[in-house]
Amino acid sequence: MAIPARSVRPAPSVRTKKTPPLKVVRPPHKQRAKVPFFAVCLLILVGAMLGALILNTLMAQAAYDMQSTQVELARTLQTNQELATKVDHLSAPERLAEKAHSLGMVPGESVTYIDLEKSTLIGGVEPAQKESDHAPND
Repeated sequence: MAIPARSVRPAPSVRTKKTPPLKVVRPPHKQRAKVPFFAVCLLILVGAMLGALILNTLMAQAAYDMQSTQVELARTLQTNQELATKVDHLSAPERLAEKAHSLGMVPGESVTYIDLEKSTLIGGVEPAQKESDHAPND
């Protein structure tokens, strides 16, 4: 006798509770305070603006000081040039000769040196001879 064929059924799985299907859940939304962020941004912006203003002011002051120094230098150079021209004019040989003549000086006839070891005059005309040359004849 033949055994009747039984249909093969899978063994029932052991599920006692029915699990719900999985879903994507968003993370909890954190409430961030926007005020500190904007305060930091505003602080950075104001700091940058003040820094630029101070830097610009200092550069303008330095440029003004440099300009005034250049003007002072130009005036000093002009005065120096005028004084150098005046010195050249006053130290010209003709001018010195005129000034010496107006003071009663006469040109030297010869050069005389003093020998300190021997206490003598070297070169030129002896003073005694010079006076006798100019003395009137009796």
